[in-house]
This record gives sequence, C-alpha cells and structure tokens, in this order.
Amino acid sequence: MKRRPSPLSTRPWCVLAVMAIGVTSATAAAQDEDFAGAKEVFPGVTLDAAAGHVDLRARVVGRHVDWLELLACRPGTREHESIVTVDADARHIQLALLLLGLEAGSPARAEEVDGEIVFYSPTGPRVELFFVLDESPQTPIPARDWVVSQTTGEPLPDNVWLFVGSQVIDFDGQRHFLAEANGTVASLVNFGDELLGRATDVSEAGGNGFWTTDPDTIPPEGTRLTLRIKPIVPPPPE
Repeated sequence: MKRRPSPLSTRPWCVLAVMAIGVTSATAAAQDEDFAGAKEVFPGVTLDAAAGHVDLRARVVGRHVDWLELLACRPGTREHESIVTVDADARHIQLALLLLGLEAGSPARAEEVDGEIVFYSPTGPRVELFFVLDESPQTPIPARDWVVSQTTGEPLPDNVWLFVGSQVIDFDGQRHFLAEANGTVASLVNFGDELLGRATDVSEAGGNGFWTTDPDTIPPEGTRLTLRIKPIVPPPPE
C-alpha cells in the first residue's frame, strides 16, 4: 500500500545543530563583491550573472527510489528519498539566488486561524532545474525527465519550481536555516522547510503527488554532475 506524504501540519522538524548565519546581513556583505561572469561565489556554488543561472556541484545518490520526495538534498540527510546530493551549503545557494536578483517567497505552511487549520500554498519566483553532465555540458537535461509518476509512469508534468526560500527559526538559543538543517534543497512535496518547492496545492492531505525515479534515464550512482537553477523570466509586456 502506498503511503501519503506526511501532512504539512504534522510533520516534525528534524533540526540539527548547525552554524546559523543571518541571511540578510550576509547578502549585504556579498553584494560588495564583483560577480561579473561565471564565478564560484561559494564552495560548490557558481553564479553566472550574464547567463542568468546558478550552478551547484552535485552527485547522483538515488537511481532507484521507490518513494521520491526530493530532487536534491544535502549530504548525510535525506539521500533515501532524493536523486542527487549537492555539495553546497543551502544558505550559500540562497545567497547566490538573491545575488542573481531573485526575491525569496515563502514555503507551504499551515496555521491555526480561529480554531481551524488554514493551509497556504508556496510562493516565490519561478525557476527551472536542469542536470548538466560533465561529458555533455552543452545539453542540459530538464530535471523533470528523471521523475515519473508511480501510477502512470509519466514524467513530472512540468519543469517548474519556486524559490520559496525555506525558513530561519530560533531553536535552543541559536538561529537555524531549515533547508540546511534538514537537508531539503529542492523538494517534490510540501514540507515547509525547502529552499526550492513545487507549486502544488496545499491541504490536510499534503497536496502532493506520488513520484518515483526513472532509472533508465539517470546515470549510475556516484556520477558527478551539475544542478542548474535558472529563473523563468516572464515575457515582456506587449
């Protein structure tokens, strides 16, 4: 029997002890640098302002994943339900996207209002995700191609994610950036801690689909590659 993804309102936070930084203050400091052209602005994070994308060093960890809930996670966190891990601090990914000119939205969330639970869908700038293989750098692969429905075998219906920006919380006297603490970099279902999330409906049932991997299209585990984040620029007004 297939299990439903945990409802947003009941999934516990697995907060790890991490060094917290102030995203706003770090962004201000980083903006003093010159980022003309492609440049590794943080370890494992390359910002190409001219081309309009952020590249992350990554590695395939899940070629056969029956229950796929994430596209990408941090090492040592949620490999059992992800396709790749990224060799970049989630806070640094956030900063690079801010430097690219994006403004983070908000993850899916649930709040109690007048005694009832109200669910809010995720918001944020739309981005596309691509896998770029080292041997074929000129042919980015839409991330959707590696994700298929458990029931129909059809690929993910689109290649669109939202830059929702995760959350910063106070815990045990320290500030924690949840995308780094929990490892949720790019998700397929709504957890509320992800850096990049899908624009799915949110409800008590989670508003999430049933996804798995397509092993015929995914390279062997251990393959090094790049995860590219590229904003979807809205068409100019007529």
